[in-house]
Amino acid sequence: MKLKQISKWMLCILLLSVLSLSVVLSSCSKTDSSPYENDRTKYNLSGTNWQGHITGQVTIKVDEIGHFATIVSSTSYTAHDLIIPQYVYVDGIAYTMSANGFTLNSEYVTGTIYVPPSFIYVGGKNDAIAINCPNAETVIFPATVTELFSHSINVKYIKIPKTITYIGSEAFKDCTAINEIVISDGITNINDKTFYNCIGLTKITLPYDLLSISEYAFWGCENLATIEFGKYIRKIDNHAFGLCTSLPIIFIGESVTEMGESVFASWTELQTIKLPWYYKQKPAKWNDLWSANSIAKIEYR
Repeated sequence: MKLKQISKWMLCILLLSVLSLSVVLSSCSKTDSSPYENDRTKYNLSGTNWQGHITGQVTIKVDEIGHFATIVSSTSYTAHDLIIPQYVYVDGIAYTMSANGFTLNSEYVTGTIYVPPSFIYVGGKNDAIAINCPNAETVIFPATVTELFSHSINVKYIKIPKTITYIGSEAFKDCTAINEIVISDGITNINDKTFYNCIGLTKITLPYDLLSISEYAFWGCENLATIEFGKYIRKIDNHAFGLCTSLPIIFIGESVTEMGESVFASWTELQTIKLPWYYKQKPAKWNDLWSANSIAKIEYR
């Protein structure tokens, strides 16, 4: 008799393998505090929605063996702040949310997006979540997220905390909604095409301990008007600042011992590149064509 009851129970669980989960909202203010420190983000599928806030539907797939719930699709939602649930409950069993290559798309989220501690990666990766919400103000990362991959986040303002130690190539490529980015200390390299064609980007704060900027890193950031380097940067690679035609002036310090080809491609006569006075004699590791395809003024200080 007990075996039959167990079989019936297992059948019920299998029938619940694909379920609809309502995304919940928060009235949290725009701070770095986490909303995941209590039970507010635990959503019981057989009960009522947290605080009654229903904004859209996310379809999840439940793995009854590993107790993971994976986002597989979603509809559009209208929201201000949006919290991605850390857990869902089915018949009293907790399932931890995982991303599995899901992209959160919505033009109607206008506030803060909170990523749950159950997520480790953000961006175009099989076990990561990508966020494309161009009207959202910002994203709050948990300490568990340590790496960003291609086409990771498209919101207006991004502060990358010290807990993120790796930013991959093309991490923000074509993320045209980004207006400002602050990168905390600890990131030593800006990878290839990290900010490629971020046409909305106007200001970026780079880490103090940054060592290198790879090729095409800021290519096409045509509205970038403010950028500052730390005193340790050593290498700026090919085409790194090509088509950055709104930067009025850029200061290259004495720490920069390597420079690639056409670093400032398409710069105009209204722009200025300032170099240390003794760089009138080109450093040995600077490409002969470092200023090729640019008509910017070169001044020595």
